[in-house]
Amino acid sequence: MNILLIGETRRAAEIAALAAASGVRVTLAAEEGNASDEFQARAHGTLAALVAAELFRDNDLDDAKALIQVGSGTTEPAAVVEACPENLAQKLEALRTAEARNPRVPFVTTTSVLSVGEIAASAASPGLVVGLSFPGAAHTNPVVERVAGRQTDPRSLSAASDLAKVLGKEVVDVIDRPGFLAQRLLVPYLNDVVTCLDEGLATPEDLDVALELGLGYPNGALMVLDEIGLDVHLERCDALYAQLGDAHFAAPALLRRMVDAGELGAVSGRGFRIGVNKEEQA
Repeated sequence: MNILLIGETRRAAEIAALAAASGVRVTLAAEEGNASDEFQARAHGTLAALVAAELFRDNDLDDAKALIQVGSGTTEPAAVVEACPENLAQKLEALRTAEARNPRVPFVTTTSVLSVGEIAASAASPGLVVGLSFPGAAHTNPVVERVAGRQTDPRSLSAASDLAKVLGKEVVDVIDRPGFLAQRLLVPYLNDVVTCLDEGLATPEDLDVALELGLGYPNGALMVLDEIGLDVHLERCDALYAQLGDAHFAAPALLRRMVDAGELGAVSGRGFRIGVNKEEQA
């Protein structure tokens, strides 16, 4: 299998690494240059992280890296996968790129918060547009949400399922509503924890310990946010609040201040838990 990937986000790098580790050839729809070099470096770093987590064999690392390429590709892909920021204009620009290159190939959007149907409404062939949303880190989370627009055809749904299967994901079908299922549940929960922190209820470490040991969550919310990326979570908050008008999805003030200060979590080396010592948490 081979896919054309549009987008140079962290999510795109995760998908590229996971696909390559699964034996899928990935072509990034971009011109060669500094940006594409940085993307490949991120994707290769994600592959190395899979090796470190014992989710991929070190002996196969070079072969997997060779499957990630930049350019137009020489064969028609099984799917075009869009992994742009959660911005409708950028999603539609990716759609136009896909239609120019591969007009008969299913277009898989990885949006977590936007409407698949709204994206499909701008397509020349709305039936080709299907959603495949990764609730967490694409390379480690075992589940994907498959989302059909009102006009998504069976072939596109099957293409999304086939891709998910190759990537080793369990597929759950979710209707096309803002945030689908995972983000509708996760975003308000994470926001509530940030608000508790901003109100001084406990230190970041103690909040996460209470969630893990007291409530049985596998990971504390603040560490989850650091891993997701505070900027990514803020993007989701803004998109969902704009669509739903529900205060539960409004970004907490502390979250916005941290993003403005460049404290983005793991990607920047400093967040709620990462890069913060105990004295600063007190």
